[in-house]
Amino acid sequence: MVSIIISGMAGVGKSTVAEIIAKKLKIEVKIGGDVLKDYAAKLGYKGTDRNDFWDTEEGKFFLKLREKDPSFDKKVDEFLKESISSKEMVITSWSLPWLVENSHVKVWLKGSQKTRAKRISERDNIPFQKALEIVKERDNENFLHYKRLYGIELDKDYSVFNLVIDTEIIEPDVIGEIIIIYYKAFKSGIEKSL
Repeated sequence: MVSIIISGMAGVGKSTVAEIIAKKLKIEVKIGGDVLKDYAAKLGYKGTDRNDFWDTEEGKFFLKLREKDPSFDKKVDEFLKESISSKEMVITSWSLPWLVENSHVKVWLKGSQKTRAKRISERDNIPFQKALEIVKERDNENFLHYKRLYGIELDKDYSVFNLVIDTEIIEPDVIGEIIIIYYKAFKSGIEKSL
């Protein structure tokens, strides 16, 4: 089973690209952030169906609680690892590329804070400056969180990735096509080696 795992900082377009790929390949998509939101909903948090849940007071409170209890992330990561062990899919995840073997296509999407803030501003209909503050805050929190949790150097260590794609000027559809071409060649190579 070969899955596609897409990682990258907040607002880089992970979910958009993952959904494009899943639709074209006709395979399931799992958005890591949505799995974590589902977990928050099971714990009684409200508003988890919102795109901007992580920027609400309730979402921020959950994230602070999550900082103190690594079991939240570890449960989500175990769920995602089990998911790709049983079928091919497209998954977005901050940490999964470092946690699974190299028999999957692992992609890091890059984008500047300004570009990512512009996307979040447009997506969530908020002023650019507020979106930029959110991006900077999330980047800092995620750098620290994943370093503490797994020793991962987000946006610095690309050694586990098959592809690193700069999303600054390339449209999501084109990024999806690049990943699909690589995925098909990668999968074919694995099948030939068996």
